[in-house]
Parts: sequence; C-alpha cells; structure tokens
Amino acid sequence: MTVRGSFRLFAVVVTVVLVATCSSGEETTATPALSGALVGQVTIGPLCPVEPCSNPNNPFLGLEVVLSTQGGEKVTRAALDENGMFRVEAPAGSYLLDVDPCEFLGCVRVVPIEVDIRAVAVGSIEIDIDTGIR
Repeated sequence: MTVRGSFRLFAVVVTVVLVATCSSGEETTATPALSGALVGQVTIGPLCPVEPCSNPNNPFLGLEVVLSTQGGEKVTRAALDENGMFRVEAPAGSYLLDVDPCEFLGCVRVVPIEVDIRAVAVGSIEIDIDTGIR
C-alpha cells in the first residue's frame, strides 16, 4: 500500500469515527401514529310538512362533518356528498364528530357525538337528524 492509499484509508476511518462520536445514538425519527377511518351517512328530514317534497333543496350542500379532540381542537373535516355520505381519517383515538353548519332544529339533540377511530380500521356511523317539520 502506498502512502497516498494509507492516507485515504486513514481519512475514511477518521470520518467514520467522527460521525459515530457526534451521533447521540438515540433514534430521532418520530414514529407516526397509526390511523384509521370513519365512514358514515347523515340523514336529515323531513324536509317538508308533506313528504315527498315537490321541489326539495339538497340539505347536504355546504355541510361538513368536523372531527375534533375532546378539548375542541379540530383534527379534520370532510364535506358531505349529495347523499349525506362522508369519510374522515385520523390517528386512532376518541373524538367528537359534529356537523357544520347544522342549523336544523334536531341538530342540538344529535351532534356532537363521541366516536372512536381504531388503528388500521374503518368504522361506520349513521347520524339521523330529525328536523321537527310535521
């Protein structure tokens, strides 16, 4: 081995030792929380005093479900589709599920509702809001 080859080997060894010495030896990468999902459907009705309505407006337009922590911190939200269906994903845990904005008379009796999201699972829920129209 030449002097130049020995020097290169020495430089590589010193670099490896310095990197190993400067490293704390602790894992710095955070382990992501396992997530799950919740799918569901919101129903709202009746929409007219006499069903079926002759020209009903879609009650789901502009409505969202909001998933919040027990302390009120919003985690995620999802728009309701034209049939009131939704899907939200979040880390496993207990949450409050609300419909926003929910201005129907029956909303205060139904939402927010406590839901549990389980890791690597898809749960389901049905929320029925009675408008009180008779």
